[in-house]
Amino acid sequence: MTSDNTELLAEIKRLREELNQMREIVNMLLNVVMEESEEEDDYDPVYINDDSTKRFNLYT
Repeated sequence: MTSDNTELLAEIKRLREELNQMREIVNMLLNVVMEESEEEDDYDPVYINDDSTKRFNLYT
């Protein structure tokens, strides 16, 4: 019975370590996505055949 418990505790410890590694990976991926979206905000959108009369204007 004690060997089963020690095996279970070792498995739980291993699974916790893997979960922490996955959390780190997800956090890194989120950081990459957030950085890319911040970089995209620095540029104005480019319109092909831009006709300002057809665009919605919030301030009119």
